[in-house]
Amino acid sequence: MRKIHKKSGGFTLVEVIISIAILVMVIFASTSLLVSIIRSNSNNMSTLIAYGLAQEGIEGVRNMRDSSWLLNANFQTDLPDGSKPFVFDFPKDVNDKRYYTIDYQSFETSLLDLDAGGLADVAPWRLNDITVGGAEETSYLESADTLLDKVKSTGPDEVQYRHGGGDPSIFHRFIILEPLEHKLSEGTSLGYEKKLRVTSVVSWKDAQAHEVRLTTELTDWKP
Repeated sequence: MRKIHKKSGGFTLVEVIISIAILVMVIFASTSLLVSIIRSNSNNMSTLIAYGLAQEGIEGVRNMRDSSWLLNANFQTDLPDGSKPFVFDFPKDVNDKRYYTIDYQSFETSLLDLDAGGLADVAPWRLNDITVGGAEETSYLESADTLLDKVKSTGPDEVQYRHGGGDPSIFHRFIILEPLEHKLSEGTSLGYEKKLRVTSVVSWKDAQAHEVRLTTELTDWKP
């Protein structure tokens, strides 16, 4: 009598190894995709924050120009009596390229309610000249002076970025002020004390170096 052998329903060793290899490749590809998405989202968030910080720097200098006008000060923040409400001078001379940090200060008191001598301590923005003679611009990108700290605000999820007073962030910010010749028409110039090029630079590093740079030009509103 001939015996009939039924074929086993299990997998051979080769089939098991191939299945495991395919599963490992799928898991590896999925993990790589997930890591890439997380990294991309993190970089996008950092870029958005950096653009916000750069724009804040531009608007801070613009606010100083406008506040000077409201206080009847000139474009260089000098009041009629010669005092300086913001305790700094914008650069006035050609090729006088200067570097600053800028920080917002929150106060409830209006500038218009104060005497000139009390303006410095409650001005909404504060510039700090960090210019080092002869230093290359790249030296400011990683300077301790330009590193922004994260400071908790009123809400648990709200933070402010400023220089000093909190936990170090990944961002560095500095402002560049450069006097420009202000021409009303061909052959007519108001000099270099009536116009400024303002550049706000924010840099940070993760796997590589990043930078956001915004530039505008401000002119004197007063005749």
